Amino acid sequence: MNKRVKVLVSAVLATVMLVLCIPFTAAAAADATISFSDKANRTVFTTEQQVWVQNGITVTNDKGSSTSNVADYAAPARFYKSSTLTIAYTGMMKIVVNANTADYAISLGKSVSGATVNDKTVTITFTEAKNTYSFQLTDGQVRVDSIEVYTTVDGGTPTPTPTPTPVEKSTIAEVLAKDYGTDVKTEGVVTFISGKNVYINDGTGNMLVYTSATVAVGDKVEVEGEFKDYYGKPEIAADTVNVLGSNNTVTPTTVSLADLLADQAGAKAHLSGLVKITGVVLGTTDGDNTPITAGEKSINIRYLPELTGIEVGDTVTVVGVVDAYDGTYQLKVADATAITLYVAEGGSGSEGDSGSEGGSGTQGAGSPDTNDSVAAYIAVAVVALFGIAYVSKKH
Repeated sequence: MNKRVKVLVSAVLATVMLVLCIPFTAAAAADATISFSDKANRTVFTTEQQVWVQNGITVTNDKGSSTSNVADYAAPARFYKSSTLTIAYTGMMKIVVNANTADYAISLGKSVSGATVNDKTVTITFTEAKNTYSFQLTDGQVRVDSIEVYTTVDGGTPTPTPTPTPVEKSTIAEVLAKDYGTDVKTEGVVTFISGKNVYINDGTGNMLVYTSATVAVGDKVEVEGEFKDYYGKPEIAADTVNVLGSNNTVTPTTVSLADLLADQAGAKAHLSGLVKITGVVLGTTDGDNTPITAGEKSINIRYLPELTGIEVGDTVTVVGVVDAYDGTYQLKVADATAITLYVAEGGSGSEGDSGSEGGSGTQGAGSPDTNDSVAAYIAVAVVALFGIAYVSKKH
């Protein structure tokens, strides 16, 4: 063996020995994986929401402010722009989303602050363990094959879920004065429900609560969670919801359309509140939005229910919750009963029910004033007849 070969062999052997001496740490395996290859893993599906569950992971896709309904797809699952994804698993330190293509991974990465994109994977890491994580798709549609969750990062020891510091209860007005990102606790009466969006009022203000808890209109609830901005409207993403009582009276605040739109540009006191607007004209729907107008003022009803006996151009009264998208007010109504024909004071129609003030009913047919008038006319007629008979007899 010549000298050059000996030197080369020695170098190779040295390199091998060096590699063997370097400590090697294997990448940590995922604690759990959820696959979107089979709709059997989907437990809930509507046009507003879908829920996937597998291996202890729950992934919820809410339509939210998206203009597209929730998509009925698997292998891969499709999640549309402006919809919200919530991933739930105990003690998450890292989430890896496996997109269907690199382009979808790039789009997803733009929606998650601090995410790392590598080819078709998007990695989201946390500084402390989380049980739930939500984000909105702000860039566009994404298609996802699977999601992995980790309770460790790079093979380290699991980080215990921190013990939360007790949160002091505040009024809704006090919550609204806090910074976004603050953990808050408040209570109020449920005034309106739209899917996972629950609207409450405590007399000091209104609040949108995002929760999957089962509640009913009239329930008094205590909620705790993160106070955040959701497309221009304050909301609490509730971790816990406790029902404190039920069957409370819910009364909408009567407001003119002009005052409501002025509030949109000002204090926003009516945002997320239940209101009653009278004397507005029902416009033509485009399927999603239906305008109501008063003079030159106009606001949209989002997703108008099918109405009976009410047509485009009718003057109506509307009861609904004040919602907003990117700062622009819109109304949501519970059902068709929230829209009735408007009856001006002293008129008659569906809004003035039988016997009610301003409506047709017992007062106006058989009331004391009406009977007295009829009796007076009868008395005059009788006197007149007697007079005619007397004159005829004399002649």
